[in-house]
Amino acid sequence: MSDHLGLLESRLQRVEDERAIVQNIYTYCVALDRHRHEEWLDCFTEDAVLSYEPSAKVAELRRKVRLEGRQQLSDFFAATAELVRASPKHVTVNSIVKVSGDEATAESVIVLFIDAGGSPELVSTGRYLDRLRRCADGRWRFSERIGHMDTMKPPQVSS
Repeated sequence: MSDHLGLLESRLQRVEDERAIVQNIYTYCVALDRHRHEEWLDCFTEDAVLSYEPSAKVAELRRKVRLEGRQQLSDFFAATAELVRASPKHVTVNSIVKVSGDEATAESVIVLFIDAGGSPELVSTGRYLDRLRRCADGRWRFSERIGHMDTMKPPQVSS
């Protein structure tokens, strides 16, 4: 009976961990879209790495970005303030999470929409490859987040 209970507890912990990781993935998007600086920053470990790597198809539209540590992440977030006017909607779906003790990986599809004068406009698609760590407070946070931009709409140039 105790073996059965131990197995059940282990399975329940895995489900709770997976759910907490997906919650962190969603919190990242909502905090970014609503420009909630501290909430977004709290999605990362102190030593986290965030990078965006455009595919060859979109390399001319987006340069590679690599940020390391909370200060660079914070500075990057502050520089995104003008995006709020476009009412961005980062949609993350199809997250596949794998937990191994206090470490985890996740892969998710990302789609970005903006408000184009009252109509939604698809801006880019891609995927996130994440490494997460359970922190001392029990919360799961990104230790590494790599955004692969597969497609991107060229920016509109006003004349």
